[in-house]
Amino acid sequence: MYPVCRNMMDVKKFDGKTVILIGIYHYGTGDGRGKRFRGSMIRMEDNVDVVLSYSPPPEEWKKLDGKKVFAIGCIRKSIPEREACFQRLLLPHLTRIKCLVELEDDIYG
Repeated sequence: MYPVCRNMMDVKKFDGKTVILIGIYHYGTGDGRGKRFRGSMIRMEDNVDVVLSYSPPPEEWKKLDGKKVFAIGCIRKSIPEREACFQRLLLPHLTRIKCLVELEDDIYG
């Protein structure tokens, strides 16, 4: 079983490890500078966003917008340099995502 990650304190604790990330999924939000972010994120309980992707999400992920989800992947305090891209945001990132699923009952409470 993987450790559960719900906030920035957990991100720092489990940096570089595979985790179960829990939060509210959203995509296509503004970045505060008038630009549109087309990727997807999970907002943790402390309102910190974790980037999942910089590309528009697959159709099956779009139906999860605004819902509580869990995702399994490798949590990073910031994106590793070798994975840096043009739109790099200074936010935590979840890489090597194994799944993204709606969380109907919080069994990880």
